[in-house]
Amino acid sequence: MKKLLYSSLMMAIAIAINAYAGSGLRDEITDSFGVKPGGTLNFDSDLANVEITTSDSETLRADFTREFRVSSTQEADALRQKLDVQMTKADNDVKITVRWTGSRHDLELQKVRVNFRIAMPRKFNLDLRTVGSGKIGDIDGTVKAVMRGGSVQFHNVTGAATVRTDGGSISIRDIGGFFEATAKACGQPKLA
Repeated sequence: MKKLLYSSLMMAIAIAINAYAGSGLRDEITDSFGVKPGGTLNFDSDLANVEITTSDSETLRADFTREFRVSSTQEADALRQKLDVQMTKADNDVKITVRWTGSRHDLELQKVRVNFRIAMPRKFNLDLRTVGSGKIGDIDGTVKAVMRGGSVQFHNVTGAATVRTDGGSISIRDIGGFFEATAKACGQPKLA
């Protein structure tokens, strides 16, 4: 009886998640660019959490979801109009820009959540600015990161790294080059 009840509950949750994802209140978007090692990812966002992984591939792939915490498709469409996401490539560099075109004090901003998962070549540089949190690992290049209102985790960065958070913590493990970290308000850098 317990197994049947558990299975029924899990199926109901799965159906609810699928219904939510297809309801117009959540978008999943993917874009990719052919790149060579040595380029730079410039990620500049008003409101996104970002996770960056690397491999020996010559492709930068950006998967992002935007979720709207509203009750109707019309409300979600109105919020979509205020969210501008641009992904472009110039030479060997990729730029991802996320802008909220409404007021920074707009309460509607709290109804939007944006998450990026980016896979890029290991030998790539990163210039990251976001209002959100970040998780970055296995980069054989330089890293500059400014997190406004979120925490950041770094591991296995072989080049120089300059990291600042305004309202979050910094967790660092295995940095091979020059390193500078500044954390304001919520936490201090933690070396692992």
